[in-house]
Amino acid sequence: MTHTLLRVSLVAALLSISALPVSAQSAREVGRADTEAQANAAITFKDFTLEGLFARATLPRAPNGGTYFSLTNTGPADDRLIGASTSVAGEVQIHSSTVEGDVMRMREVPDGVLLPAGETVTFEPSGLHLMLVGLNHPLVEGEAFPLTLEFEHAGTIEIEVPIAGIAAREASDDGAGRNGSSHEGH
Repeated sequence: MTHTLLRVSLVAALLSISALPVSAQSAREVGRADTEAQANAAITFKDFTLEGLFARATLPRAPNGGTYFSLTNTGPADDRLIGASTSVAGEVQIHSSTVEGDVMRMREVPDGVLLPAGETVTFEPSGLHLMLVGLNHPLVEGEAFPLTLEFEHAGTIEIEVPIAGIAAREASDDGAGRNGSSHEGH
């Protein structure tokens, strides 16, 4: 009886050890896969579908970060994204980037963004985006953070934003297309 209990305990211990990640890198790869799945999953909220959600990783002392996604208004009436907030930054601003001559200019859009009925508005690097101003800590690739979006008519929704590579251009981008600039296109 004692030998049977000992064998059962030994088998249970071996099974629990084999279930552990082989290395810290394996754990990061699992986390990255979960984050990528979140980024590629469509989020539906009232009359909206949000897709391609991601933020870019930041350098250790970067004061700001950017968040990107596509937002489709599937409802019968226009609405407006009027703000956002997160615990990882002092404030979130809606920004628009434009090129004037040879200079890219980034400006806050204080009145929010119109979301016309039946249309998709894309928040992307070098275009319309959410600027995370006054980061409390760096955004680390493979992690995620909470973000609350506020709509004029639809109310608010809290989402988890997966963090992609520092030079990511889209949610599933692995950052391989680096252009040498970590600030380009916040």
